[in-house]
Amino acid sequence: MEDLFGGAAPYYARYRPGYGEAVIAHLAETLGSDSRVLDLGCGPGTIAIPLAPGVKAVFAVDPAQEMLAEGRRLA
Repeated sequence: MEDLFGGAAPYYARYRPGYGEAVIAHLAETLGSDSRVLDLGCGPGTIAIPLAPGVKAVFAVDPAQEMLAEGRRLA
């Protein structure tokens, strides 16, 4: 499989627009504070990190270890 995002994790995290507080708040309210959420293709945690305080747990999965490492750094 081709590595389409190789070397891009820090730039992806910094320059990709976020989803906004309203979207994250809506997700947290809809899912509920007792929810366990699976974020497939999480990248550097663009949704997982801001959603985590509003739910019980977030499991962030991405095929790119570099994206996961950047998410851990940002969290």
